[in-house]
Amino acid sequence: MDKKLADDGPTTVTPWSVLLKKENGVTGRETLISSGEITTLEAIKKSGLCYDPRMRFHATLNEVDDHPEDPRRVLRVFDAIRKAGYVSNTPNPTDAFLRLPSREATLEELLRVHTPEMYEKITKTELMSREDLTNLEKISDSLYFNNESAFCARLACGSAIETCAAVVTGKVKNAFAVVRPPGHHAEPHKPGGFCLFNNVSVAARSMLQRFPEKVKRILILDWDVHHGNGTQMAFYDDPNVLYISLHRYEQGRFYPGTVYGRAENCGEGAGLGRTVNIPWPCSGMGDGDYIYAFQRVVMPIAYEFNPDLVIISSGFDAAAGDHIGQCLVTPPAYAHMTQMLMGLADGKVFASLEGGYSLDAISVSALAVAQSLIGVPPSRLHTVYASKHAVETVDMVTEIQSKFWRCMRPKFIPANPENAHVSRLHDIIRSYQAKKLFEDWKITNLPILRDSLSETFANQALCSHDFFQKDVLIILIHEAPLILGDGRKDSNALKPSDSYLVDPVSLYIEWAMQQNFGLIDINIPEVVTGENKPYDMVEETKKLCTYIWDNYIELASAKNIFFIASGKAVEGVINLIASRNVMKNVRCVVNFFGSESLTGLKTASEDDLPGWYFRHSLIFVKSTDECWKKPKKNKRRYGRLIQSEHDSGTSMLEHHYRAVTQYVSHLLKKNDAS
Repeated sequence: MDKKLADDGPTTVTPWSVLLKKENGVTGRETLISSGEITTLEAIKKSGLCYDPRMRFHATLNEVDDHPEDPRRVLRVFDAIRKAGYVSNTPNPTDAFLRLPSREATLEELLRVHTPEMYEKITKTELMSREDLTNLEKISDSLYFNNESAFCARLACGSAIETCAAVVTGKVKNAFAVVRPPGHHAEPHKPGGFCLFNNVSVAARSMLQRFPEKVKRILILDWDVHHGNGTQMAFYDDPNVLYISLHRYEQGRFYPGTVYGRAENCGEGAGLGRTVNIPWPCSGMGDGDYIYAFQRVVMPIAYEFNPDLVIISSGFDAAAGDHIGQCLVTPPAYAHMTQMLMGLADGKVFASLEGGYSLDAISVSALAVAQSLIGVPPSRLHTVYASKHAVETVDMVTEIQSKFWRCMRPKFIPANPENAHVSRLHDIIRSYQAKKLFEDWKITNLPILRDSLSETFANQALCSHDFFQKDVLIILIHEAPLILGDGRKDSNALKPSDSYLVDPVSLYIEWAMQQNFGLIDINIPEVVTGENKPYDMVEETKKLCTYIWDNYIELASAKNIFFIASGKAVEGVINLIASRNVMKNVRCVVNFFGSESLTGLKTASEDDLPGWYFRHSLIFVKSTDECWKKPKKNKRRYGRLIQSEHDSGTSMLEHHYRAVTQYVSHLLKKNDAS
């Protein structure tokens, strides 16, 4: 087949030139720059773009197949940049982008990353029959082939090399290679995941070898929604290449379905610390999450690494609208991330197209990156706040990477609670609380005699000595108290004299004892010291609540029972209401959801349980929760909702203490009057 194909669409030239002037240093007059100077300045100011329509020859054997890795992907990206007026079908001096030549990668270049066996396997497809190609596709990992696939793969890889070299040599200030097939899943010894040769890895290795004086350290930033397993493997022991990947991971369930992308994989040998994985635990990650990760992890490590060249594995399947990635990153976020990376390596940034399977999403997202490369200021972000999942993931990555990077603070000092000289602080605090409560109010341990619960909640359930005889019973179910230390320190070591225990539950205990009420106080540990089996905090709390109800509360004399729960512990109370008949003696349920998302009753009971729950509850929910956007008719099963300006269980317990205790007193007086 002829390897020449004309660009699609009519020739369009949009003026981009700006009158170039300079000031005469002697007279102050403005004079026109000479034509020779214009050529030089334009070359300095230009960004590079590589696009070859022949890369569309790589296609499925069946032309009607609707495959995600659509040949039109590169056309739509180029077309979006062309229609914006930044490049023409026929290169024009007024274009913002300088069109860079495409070429095939050589065998020598490909073997810098890939094995000869892999090269041979891909090259053989050029002469295979249709039947053989079909059979090869069946046994391959998310790949398709035709007789042009090997040529297109060499062309994509060679074009990436040539475009990257144009940045390194200063021919252009930065560049974008609009190439396919993509590459970051291609491992040194095998292709996979729509990828044949690893374009970015071969380009990086080529720059290190071709320009050893100019390029000593390379940062590869991979924001494709899938982990770049091939790129990571290519440089896992290389101290000169820093690989940072932000990807949807889901404990290895999301493609490529391996554990390579977990945060704990940081490189090996001389490359230890040169791999940084930021593994998102779910779909739906958006602008605020990615920008937060960039500000907290990507950029600090990148500045400390101080690369000579930045390569972006620029996949757009995390873009809003991509049905495979199912994330929510918008074009402005891609523009902002690109702009941040342009502050490194004297602006030497090379972006190479990877994934992205919505033709609309990939075109507008790639256009945003292209605009940043030529200096167009990014648009405003759609969201600026990081989700809980992002904060937790970034904290985990920071902790892991603190062993390798000085900028990752606080530095994590490991401690093994299995050692005799190491104790979990929450165990010490609970022991202190139990001792003090016994001294002040004769509060003692509440026996938990079920095997599956006794080990988990030993010393965590306390009670007043006479709660069985009391008419009023307060049940407090909560997480461990808050410990405040100086978060500005350079390590996770806390200074005891500057650390404080914030325990608003003690206010409720003191109030209950002063009122001569019965009391059960349950602390729900986040982890269990000494247990090797998995611990599900929410499920164990549900079991504990039903156990205490069946074995203590239901047998007690109390006719006025009040539950006060906070944080993850509220799930145990909600489950208890749905699974036991509590309506007779429970006067009120007070739930402080804190940072947890609101959940409601799930019951098939014929009784009006949601209605009872609504009439007998105070449910404090943060003002930013999604529930406030829902129609009122859906809220009864959630209880009587109260909007709180606080977003943690500890803060809610403290700041709503007076309102809750006054409400309980009001209900008791009302009950006495009736």
